[in-house]
Amino acid sequence: MIIETVRGELAKEHQASFTVILNTDDRLFIQLENENRKISEVAADFEDLDAIRTEDGQVYTEYTELTVIFRVKPGTVQVQIGRARA
Repeated sequence: MIIETVRGELAKEHQASFTVILNTDDRLFIQLENENRKISEVAADFEDLDAIRTEDGQVYTEYTELTVIFRVKPGTVQVQIGRARA
């Protein structure tokens, strides 16, 4: 699945195997595939977002605060994004 991180008029595409809302702590959980860049470079794509869009039409505007990012194995990165603080 393709997801887009949106900041202003700019959108950047990422290959993801899934996106899911974690109800236990109300975070958007995304698993990125084919992602071999440094974690800091990937993190920059998920900070200060206006929205995250998925190819199936989901648009997440409330999940904009990067809370967790880590490499599971080569090429696979997991990202957790919390709701924006008021």
